[in-house]
Amino acid sequence: MRMSPDRLPKQILYSQLSSGYRQRGRPRLQFKDTIKRNLKLRDIMTDSWTSL
Repeated sequence: MRMSPDRLPKQILYSQLSSGYRQRGRPRLQFKDTIKRNLKLRDIMTDSWTSL
């Protein structure tokens, strides 16, 4: 069963960050991208973290 798109957790996960560093010409990061980067820094598997 999928979460409906109007649910707050899904909106937060796929929203764009309003602040933060990004290189010139690079697309803005989404919240999930920063989570994935932090998980990789701590050597945590990032393959199935969205299904948790």
